[in-house]
Amino acid sequence: MSHWSPEDARVLALPSGRLVRGRGLSAHPEVSPDPDFGLYLLAESVHGVPWHHTWIEWTDFGLPVDPTAAREALTTAWQRAAYERVEIACLGGLGRTGTALACLAVLDGLPPDTAIDLVRARYDTRAIETPEQVEFVSEFASAQPAPTDATVNSTQSRATRVGAYAVCIHDGSILLSHQISAGPAQGKWTLPGGGVDFGEEPAGAAIRECREESGLVPELGQVLGIHSNTYESSDGIERHGIRILYRAVFAEGRPEPMNPNDGEIDQVGWFALDDLPSPITDWARLGCRLATAVPSASV
Repeated sequence: MSHWSPEDARVLALPSGRLVRGRGLSAHPEVSPDPDFGLYLLAESVHGVPWHHTWIEWTDFGLPVDPTAAREALTTAWQRAAYERVEIACLGGLGRTGTALACLAVLDGLPPDTAIDLVRARYDTRAIETPEQVEFVSEFASAQPAPTDATVNSTQSRATRVGAYAVCIHDGSILLSHQISAGPAQGKWTLPGGGVDFGEEPAGAAIRECREESGLVPELGQVLGIHSNTYESSDGIERHGIRILYRAVFAEGRPEPMNPNDGEIDQVGWFALDDLPSPITDWARLGCRLATAVPSASV
């Protein structure tokens, strides 16, 4: 589970607590950190985007060519913003992006006028540039009832989340990160790792998350085990967390990580297996136990 920092520039906080970043691709062609998912509102499709993304055909100062497809994409972005870093972007980052952000605020439960006021007050006073875009937000609100968190899956009150984690042990020490963002690991030390994106290989997710959290790129070995539990998240949904634990090593042995302080993780470090920090997640303890009990195969 990853989130923007509310202190980041151009990050809009919705009433539900979701954080969404707006961006103008021409004004800010390169930003950090990368999103987990991007929604791009452009006249032509985007190319070379390394993260998961969706394109909505949408001309400058205009409206989406296919309003139904746009609503589906915006709903998906709103749902993913509950547990991922979601970015909304057009060329200038004002008209189309502001309109889309207002639609997300509508999905979050605000009336259209209030949603527009929120975006202009907390994102950019110039957002939502034309009367047609204002009207689009109003029509978006009346098209159908806004979804709720419970529509993330068909059970209406439950969701399953698969994660992948790197158990990096070297010379009696393990690499751990301290999570500050919302979730079952909030306020605890845990293994580098996180949610597997749609279509992503779990091993690739473990490597990506470790790189994002520590700046280090591990080499993965065998699956040590799987941790599974259920918990109720802050949005009221009962969630089933399934976490795949991989043995991992670094070619450099025990490199020093960097502390990202990205709003999700505020500390990363090596800790002796016989002197683990507290509090620590159950799956981090499981990874320690399995890594020392299961013979190491070649990576």
